[in-house]
Amino acid sequence: MTRSKRSQRPRTLLYTLRQLSKPGFEQQTDYMELSTPPDRLIGPDGRYRAGWYPHFDGTLNVSQADTGGRRFQRWFHLHFDTDRYFIVTNIAHLNLGGNVALLVLDKQTGAFYEAADTRMLWRNGISVDAHCRRFEDRHTGSWVALSSDEATVQFRIAAEGILFEGVAKAIFERPYVQCTRYHRGNGSLQWWGNLALETGRLVLNDTEISLPAGTMGGYDRTIGHRRPIQNWNWVATIGRGIDATTGASVPYALSAATDQSQALPIANAAKNSLWIDGVHYKLPELAFAYDIQDPVSRDTGHWRLTCESTRGTVDLTIKPRFRRREQKRTPLLYDVDFNQYYGELDGRVSAGGREIVIEGGFALAEDAWLVM
Repeated sequence: MTRSKRSQRPRTLLYTLRQLSKPGFEQQTDYMELSTPPDRLIGPDGRYRAGWYPHFDGTLNVSQADTGGRRFQRWFHLHFDTDRYFIVTNIAHLNLGGNVALLVLDKQTGAFYEAADTRMLWRNGISVDAHCRRFEDRHTGSWVALSSDEATVQFRIAAEGILFEGVAKAIFERPYVQCTRYHRGNGSLQWWGNLALETGRLVLNDTEISLPAGTMGGYDRTIGHRRPIQNWNWVATIGRGIDATTGASVPYALSAATDQSQALPIANAAKNSLWIDGVHYKLPELAFAYDIQDPVSRDTGHWRLTCESTRGTVDLTIKPRFRRREQKRTPLLYDVDFNQYYGELDGRVSAGGREIVIEGGFALAEDAWLVM
């Protein structure tokens, strides 16, 4: 079983950049070993202090990174899964541009609601505080804010007639926190955590929908000087499964990302986090396997996600029901081919001596190409 590969890109300036960056990249970090967090993100050598950490409370001295001209980027992603609705939202400041996106899937009727506001260069209205905990957009009035103790997320996202707002509290043992180093002084710091709504409200076509308290979801908060060419698979899911031994209902969550073949440079960072009954387990590389059935629309068949290791196992199948594709390209500025797949999830995960059976779950998966 092999990972899906994107068709080969032409040998342009980006190809040359790829070749030039290879000699300067050294993979020296053991990302499977939990490390003591540093007091500053960037070291005296101008490089990101790479590692998997239990938390990160240090100084975000990103201006001291020896990036070779790479621009600082940051985003805050949220997703929540109710019995009826799957909701995904994101605020991103990518330096050259900004984006607010909101998607709602009605799993009962099949209706798909999508809204986005993207503005480039001087039209970018996204602002982010110094701690990268609060993101705001002056054009739509949207915002996301993480409390200083990282225990609560508040948000209000508005775009093209859709509104999603609420307050959520952190759940499970801890978020996954990792600093990944790339070539030169480039790198990223990511927090992947899990949430439960305390209050939530959704407005669709002037219809107000109250979301159940306790609805579970997750977030991806990422900052850094990203790679010249980003090419990844990602999956996120949260819900309840059945303990294969006791038959008890158990909460679980999975967030995982793996580089595809044209990422520049490849980083074997083992960004795979599994939570079972609130306990966090880090797994080695997760394999994504799927066939692209239509290269124009990038429709796929079923996705198979697998991992076999002494730390834990994953054997899951996603059956896509919805797909979103965003393609944008401006020469010398950006090239984006971003694909999201939403679908039913079945299979098994295990770690810590427990095996969880998942039937009728729901997941978000990505196949992405981004040059910025």
